[in-house]
Amino acid sequence: MQTKEVITSRSNSRLKFARKVREGLDKNFIFVEGQRLVNEALRFGLEVSALFVDIESKDKEGIKEIIQRAENNGFFINLLSKQAFQSISDTVKPQGVAIIGKRPVFSIETFGSKDLITTPVPAIYLFEINNPSNLGAIIRAAAAAGAAAVFTSAGSCDSFSPKALRAGMGAHFRIPIFENVGIDELSRKISQDKMQIAAADAKGEQSYLQIDWRKIGLVIFGSEAFGLEKINKSLNIEKFRIEMENDIESLNLAVAAGVVLFEAKNKRQINSNKK
Repeated sequence: MQTKEVITSRSNSRLKFARKVREGLDKNFIFVEGQRLVNEALRFGLEVSALFVDIESKDKEGIKEIIQRAENNGFFINLLSKQAFQSISDTVKPQGVAIIGKRPVFSIETFGSKDLITTPVPAIYLFEINNPSNLGAIIRAAAAAGAAAVFTSAGSCDSFSPKALRAGMGAHFRIPIFENVGIDELSRKISQDKMQIAAADAKGEQSYLQIDWRKIGLVIFGSEAFGLEKINKSLNIEKFRIEMENDIESLNLAVAAGVVLFEAKNKRQINSNKK
């Protein structure tokens, strides 16, 4: 190991920095906690700057392998007392391992909308989503369905917050996530390639089952509280609804996104097989 010092004080400068990243106060880095998420981040090549391990957990199966991988790749390893690790943890029952990694950043300029038609489902745009667990779960559904990308608007919560990462269960490292993207700018990119935009809306005139998903390059989901009220009314957007039974008025946003994305995937596959 690069260090055998066991950190016991929560005032240690490295732990202060870890808490700063965990709280989203340094947007250049992300705090990834838990054996599964750390493994996923390492597997998909997250650029890691530091590894934190609870000294009481270092010999546990799985964590030993993470430490070995860290040593092989030259990551800085911090061994912490149990209490010190709890001071940086974002969970009630810490698993004893966390990393700080460089935040994945994707620029809208690098997004090629021509690729949208070849993906199993459209890209998705999340407008002012402020629940990190919902956001993470939607990213997970998008990755599972094969979406081209996830875009979030200004006013949305941090896509890479610890809560969002836990809800995503590793999906964040499998799909491009573009943050703070304006819908006007994105719609211009979509329309340039003659793709269309659809949006979930409880007052939509047509069912999501009636949408021709082959033509849709982007699907928008608004917050449960405000929906799409603030989106530019002049944009050409096909609005759709999800019919529900038993007088249920709405679905959890992540559930609704999953329903729509897999319907789009199914319709695209059916039409592809007909060719």
